[in-house]
Amino acid sequence: MRVGRWRVYWRPVVLALAGLVESLKMEFEMQWSFGVGGSFRRASLLLLGLLLAAALPTDAVRAQSGGAAADGTATIQLPDGRTLVSGVLSGSGSSDTVWLADPRSGQLTAAGTLQRARRQHSATLLPDGRVLILGGIDDRQQLVDTVEVFEVGTGRSETIPLTWRSRSGHTATLLDSTRVLVAGGVIDGQAASDIEIIDLSEWNAAPLAALGRARRGHLATLLADGRTELSGGEGTEGPLGDLRTFIDATTGLVRESWWPEPEDSFPWLAASEPADGATVLTLQPTVMLRLTRRARMDSVNSDTVTLEGPAGRVAVRVVPAEAGRLVFVTPQEPLDPRTSYRLSVDGVRDATGQDFPSLGIAFQPLRIPRVPVMSPLILRSPGSGRTGAPAGRVPPGRICRR
Repeated sequence: MRVGRWRVYWRPVVLALAGLVESLKMEFEMQWSFGVGGSFRRASLLLLGLLLAAALPTDAVRAQSGGAAADGTATIQLPDGRTLVSGVLSGSGSSDTVWLADPRSGQLTAAGTLQRARRQHSATLLPDGRVLILGGIDDRQQLVDTVEVFEVGTGRSETIPLTWRSRSGHTATLLDSTRVLVAGGVIDGQAASDIEIIDLSEWNAAPLAALGRARRGHLATLLADGRTELSGGEGTEGPLGDLRTFIDATTGLVRESWWPEPEDSFPWLAASEPADGATVLTLQPTVMLRLTRRARMDSVNSDTVTLEGPAGRVAVRVVPAEAGRLVFVTPQEPLDPRTSYRLSVDGVRDATGQDFPSLGIAFQPLRIPRVPVMSPLILRSPGSGRTGAPAGRVPPGRICRR
């Protein structure tokens, strides 16, 4: 814990250095294009990367991060072990630059830009590997209602037409392949108790329930049973201490407790969508696995999570999310509806280094036949030339005799 406190203490220093390096980089880019200027930029970014990597939260802390840190930045761990950082303060205020920090090498590189500069927002890794950016405030302390999805591979961000209650200091937790739970935050300058569910398949939001106490600047943890645990942060009357809130998105039940939910002692499969032996109504499904213990993100990949059919292994995209609690597997090509497939997990480790046992589920895709749209038959009244009632229907006032 001493190391953790040291890292939190140095975060403002690192962010101040980020602003300094960014300002110096702009100055040198204006004056020098080669030589000393380029060397200085590389050295500055390397130094900043080392400091930022040291200041990032440990795996245990990051596993609970679902919103912005106290300094306004939003960090999210990517499947390859790197960390995506957004909202870093620059010399002029909020920044739209997105950074990639590698804690192993200490390198820090610019990954792209957002459509809107913001801080105190949330960053959520989605099942397809993109990052959902929600809320936050700008340099004028105004809420940012623009919703963005950032693609790490291209460094581009696109806006999403989503109507929701914009806020800052909230958390956004991925529940499964189609739902994100948004809880608490600051709305209209006050700590909020609103809970919303965002449907990723339709990109709409709907209210779920309300927290027992308003909460902002908190942490969110997805539990093995699918509930979301909120901890820390502040309410309308100050810090909430050890008071925790548990949210069941299926039933809408919200419960408060002073005791945290213990982590399961045995690594296993808690749930899957689809269930083992089920039939899915699509030829290219996204399979979700929810684990009893959080897996090491860098141990979850296409080598340790495989999909096989009668013709052998199928090429898949594997995305671990929510600090390794969830694993999403999507085939790159449509599957054969005439056979079943088996998804296997072998070689995955949890956050402590303990190996998961071999896990697996079987499912069968099903092609939904297209129903041809038939034009209704039209009956014409004899001798009148006028259109009568459609076939199979009795015109008003007439009696159908058999």
